[in-house]
Amino acid sequence: MPALSPPATNKEAGDAIRRANRSATARNRDITVSANQPRGPPLSELLQWSIPQFCQLHGWSVSEFYEKRKQGLTPEELRIGNRVWITKEAAAAWRKARTEATEQFRPLLPAVALP
Repeated sequence: MPALSPPATNKEAGDAIRRANRSATARNRDITVSANQPRGPPLSELLQWSIPQFCQLHGWSVSEFYEKRKQGLTPEELRIGNRVWITKEAAAAWRKARTEATEQFRPLLPAVALP
């Protein structure tokens, strides 16, 4: 391999940098990760969620979560230090309780005969 010599002019130095950047871009083109792609496993596979993760998984806004928390309509929380987690088991129990509560108040619809 020939020894590298320093560029003679600023133009040559700029050209060398541009060539290096182009080749690096070409090498990385196939492995580029979008900033919108989440890292790690899907949320549904985690054993516990932070409040924003729980909200994302259930289609709520974070402010909606805090409003429902004031009403006592959110799952039990696990506090570790200053972190708040909602475990998968607590979320499942909460979903079951909310489903049962909804079914209690659902009016019975009369049976309709189809033609």
